[in-house]
Amino acid sequence: MHNVGVRKRRIQNIIIELRPEEFVEKAFAKHGRLEAEPMVMDSGIAGMVYLFQDKEGNLYYLNRLFASLNEIDVGQEGQAEMYRKLTLMHAWRAA
Repeated sequence: MHNVGVRKRRIQNIIIELRPEEFVEKAFAKHGRLEAEPMVMDSGIAGMVYLFQDKEGNLYYLNRLFASLNEIDVGQEGQAEMYRKLTLMHAWRAA
């Protein structure tokens, strides 16, 4: 059976890195439900990354890693790694 005339619409969601002030503002503006996801960095540092998803399916995350009450600024390379890992997690959730 062919689906003649039926088009599949691909929805492209984006992942947005935010600084702490921006994260709080967006979370309240978008009425996002905050989540904390565990993440292990390639360097061996483990912690939680805070994020929320808006109604359009876009994922916003705080560009800090929190480990045992300490906030860790993972630097530019760590932020790129966080982005890659969150992209994979987001794709896996959407599947």
